[in-house]
Amino acid sequence: MQPKVDATRRITAPGRSRGRPRAFDREAALDRALGLFWTQGFEGTSISDLTEALDINPPSLYAAFGSKEELFREALGLYMRSYGFPIAFQRAIAEEKTALDAVVRILREAAHLFPVGATIGGCFISSGELACGPEHRSIADGVSDARELMVTLLTQRITAGKARGEIPREANPASLARYVATVIQGMSVQARDGADEATLLAIAEVALAAWPSRPPSRQLRRTKRPSARTSRVRGE
Repeated sequence: MQPKVDATRRITAPGRSRGRPRAFDREAALDRALGLFWTQGFEGTSISDLTEALDINPPSLYAAFGSKEELFREALGLYMRSYGFPIAFQRAIAEEKTALDAVVRILREAAHLFPVGATIGGCFISSGELACGPEHRSIADGVSDARELMVTLLTQRITAGKARGEIPREANPASLARYVATVIQGMSVQARDGADEATLLAIAEVALAAWPSRPPSRQLRRTKRPSARTSRVRGE
């Protein structure tokens, strides 16, 4: 699922015959750029950092991606469609029978995927680009929009559950969804600060106590899925 991204590795050039240009692996380049942006932030990542990590010169970078801003946006898109937590989030919403089951699964996945070592640490969109200079406001807005999309999807799932009587009529689905998103953001920051899976699960368990009419049998359990820490999901 969510990978351990090495922000320092370079694209390995495929074998080539004399006189032929090296093939450019755009997906691999985006993966390396994502690693840098995830580790250093947009403003902390320079063009020279990117050209070194992608093993291309500045003109080639601009020819391939247009600008540093566009490269960041493409890297964000790669994260949303190919990395563990966004995919786990969407699957939980689509596959679980109740809204509460979906939330329990989402928080369990966050606890499993966020610790440093499973990835660079945290979630790229949950705690990414919270502060940005005014000249790069559109970058922060793009990440904020990704966070808001997750809130919207969760609100829709909780609203559907409310219509089936899963939560009290007076409960507010939008507020519950934003509450869960806030917990996820906090877990992401805690993971970047070194919190391990057990610590994050304990945080999630406390947070779930606030769920309206939560059945007492819903207990989070640590799951062991070695492959989830080392591989990237591509819509499997």
